[in-house]
Amino acid sequence: MTEARHKRIWILFFKLYATFHLKRKFFDVRYHIEGNTLPKTSHGRPVLIVSNHFSFWDGFIHMLFVHKLFKKRIFIMMLQEQLQRHPFLRYGGCFSVNRGRRDVVESLRYGYKVLEDKANALLIFPQGEVSSLYTANFRFMKGAAYLANNSPGSHVWMNVNLVNYFSQKKPLLNIYLKRFHGELSMLESEFNSFAQECREKESPEVNGDKLI
Repeated sequence: MTEARHKRIWILFFKLYATFHLKRKFFDVRYHIEGNTLPKTSHGRPVLIVSNHFSFWDGFIHMLFVHKLFKKRIFIMMLQEQLQRHPFLRYGGCFSVNRGRRDVVESLRYGYKVLEDKANALLIFPQGEVSSLYTANFRFMKGAAYLANNSPGSHVWMNVNLVNYFSQKKPLLNIYLKRFHGELSMLESEFNSFAQECREKESPEVNGDKLI
């Protein structure tokens, strides 16, 4: 397993790189926080973020909003073969998981240790792979439930990122966030319900708060 090794110079580079390219590729980048719970309420707790995974840019998007909204150091669980192709990503917080192998347990234990520190946020893509932006029913791997069950002190946040062009030449990126408060056994179904709500809220009208 390849562990994350945060380095300030690389984190600064990733933030500048992400900001520059996301501004070029998207008409606008907005975030929407559902309910009355704000990310600042999680400042004293470690955070587990459960998100859809649809593009190369996902990790960069998360790095920006985690630093801005949660004020935390981000860790990202990434497939071993992907991290081997881009080993420098470990300096921004990526660590590896080798799905289907025995060392997946080692990666989950590492994630558990990450969530022992209130300064950390752990991002996982529970479907286990990149999937279509139009996926309507997410099936979670067991890792999400394991991490949530073994980290009772952490706050679990659901995140859905959606892209639409509408009438613009460039797409609009909407980042939806909602704190999960239910029984952990219901996380998958609650995430799917939240994802459907987000899709229904998509509109050509620009709303929400500007990320960059």
